[in-house]
Amino acid sequence: MDHLLEGCQIIGFDWQYLYLNKAVIAQSRKTREELIGNRIMGVYPGIEETELFALMKDCLENRTSHLLENKFTFPDDSIGWFELRIEPVPEGLFILSLDITERKNTEEENKTLQAQLSQAQKMESIGRLAGGVAHDFNNMLNVILGYTDIALECVANEDPLFHDLSEIKNAADRAADLTRQLLAFARKQIVTPKVLDLNETVEGMLKILRRIIGENIDLKWVPANSLWMVKMDPSQVDQILANLCVNARDAIAGVGTLVIETGNAIFDEAYCE
Repeated sequence: MDHLLEGCQIIGFDWQYLYLNKAVIAQSRKTREELIGNRIMGVYPGIEETELFALMKDCLENRTSHLLENKFTFPDDSIGWFELRIEPVPEGLFILSLDITERKNTEEENKTLQAQLSQAQKMESIGRLAGGVAHDFNNMLNVILGYTDIALECVANEDPLFHDLSEIKNAADRAADLTRQLLAFARKQIVTPKVLDLNETVEGMLKILRRIIGENIDLKWVPANSLWMVKMDPSQVDQILANLCVNARDAIAGVGTLVIETGNAIFDEAYCE
């Protein structure tokens, strides 16, 4: 058995190692002296709590055979996988071990690739759905915006209705920006960056953001003076702010304060890397 590629070991009824071939010594990453004559519990502290030990004990006491795949963590934290066949023998139990680490790693890589493929397909489906919904919703928004513009032309600026209609138009404009964001996500709309004053953009979102975070969280707005202009798609800024506020609300999970602050910053190449 010493020339077999599979590991072979015999463990006595007193849990001492009685025989080990070269392959199993190589698999264990220990020396023969560390194993032969020593009890398995001393060589591998805590093994009594494992499924493997329970199966070996069952083999010794009830003379039953077992086949399993065992995951083992070495002292350097590397992982090894072994297919173990446990058989009863007159001396105690015999274990035939085959190193299947490479196979298990390949299986894990295939699972990861399959998960990535599934995620890509899911995102593609979501993109198609988002594109269709956004397209139809955009058509309805155009009707709302058109009639709102007509109504605004028929109402004097000092009329209370003028303010209400303006709010409807502003909300519809922002909804149209969100549909453009969905179309961009579905790759049916080209992202259109514009030169923006972030202070104005954030201020235009404050009412919506306060509704998002709820009454228990105080929203504090700290705009910077002499803020540099940025070039971004306005709808993407809105989406970023909304996502950040939702995440902050969930993190606070109760009463608290959310601060939105703007400022100028310079990042060098090393920081960006």
